Amino acid sequence: MAFYLALDLGGTKTEYVLADETRELARVRGGTIKRMRTDANTAAQNLDKALAELTALTGVSMRSVTRSCVGAAGITVALVTDWIREAFAERVGGSLVLVGDVEIALDAAFFGGPGVLVMAGTGSNVAGRFLSGDLTTAGGWGPALADQGSGNRIGHQALRDTFFAIDEERTTTLLPAILDLWQLPDLDSLIGYANQIPAPDFTRLAPLVVRCAVEETLWRRTFFSAKQKSWPTLRIWSSSGCGVTHPRAVRDGFPTLRSPGASLNMSRRSGTESFKLCYAGTPP
Repeated sequence: MAFYLALDLGGTKTEYVLADETRELARVRGGTIKRMRTDANTAAQNLDKALAELTALTGVSMRSVTRSCVGAAGITVALVTDWIREAFAERVGGSLVLVGDVEIALDAAFFGGPGVLVMAGTGSNVAGRFLSGDLTTAGGWGPALADQGSGNRIGHQALRDTFFAIDEERTTTLLPAILDLWQLPDLDSLIGYANQIPAPDFTRLAPLVVRCAVEETLWRRTFFSAKQKSWPTLRIWSSSGCGVTHPRAVRDGFPTLRSPGASLNMSRRSGTESFKLCYAGTPP
């Protein structure tokens, strides 16, 4: 019997699914193994733990896997792809298919058909697929260059605005929440921690921003403005030749707070063709 292993590799977590020829056998979640987000030792520990859990749940040795498919952001970066290939060659049997997270997300949302997808997690990206199967994207260049509306951007911007509030001698509910989350005793410790190299995981602050947004108008404004300032515009061409630009559709649809796995579907018709905008990401 053939066994298949699938991974959705994100910047914060990694989802694993093991299946045979007819059904899903087990599903586990582990820490990120993306080398742009963590060091090699931590990535290896996270991978080993998740693979061991799959074996414990199913009794299937990872060496018995026929084929693995890994969908990951940053597959154009050698640091990411080289580590994945080497790690799987040492631990998992069979062949390896390595694709971008955009490709697996589009297939999950539209089952191989055309559509526009807004992905929001640790990073962010907007992708569209035409009837021809061609892909086009906007954003997705990583936290230093893009990732508008991502968990990393929201957390980092909120931290910066916290210190802007200190300069203006304003009290916020977010500052003590950050100190508690990062287990820091005082403001001086926070300054040193936030400016360390490598930088801390700002994505962890995003849930605090959401919580404080309910309590404080300042952080509601921060939460939405972080997305709306520079969200990229994706231009889609329909089969009728009419250009349809979705700046407000993407921008206005994105800030809606939803539970994990929720989706926002919007249809726009041009002639006989329908485009769907699907927010299929998991809010941080």
